[in-house]
Amino acid sequence: YKGNKFNRPMVDAPVGKGGYGAVSVVARFDSIDLQDSLYVGKLDTTILGVDWWPTHNTRASLNFFDANATNGTADSASGVVLRAQFDF
Repeated sequence: YKGNKFNRPMVDAPVGKGGYGAVSVVARFDSIDLQDSLYVGKLDTTILGVDWWPTHNTRASLNFFDANATNGTADSASGVVLRAQFDF
């Protein structure tokens, strides 16, 4: 955070310059309670993941999610999301 905005994380030892990059571990829990005339139910989602910044401008992330719903069209879902990001 600098100059009233969020910026990229600093990678002290980038790949290609003798380092391994930067790593962060992510954990999040989301919950939504729907009380509408058309949609009634609840959705709880747990997300666990890891982010790797090989350089200042590149990022790879791997997230596992597990979602549990009540009164929806599906009871539960789980999966893995892989993302590659290049920011220039």
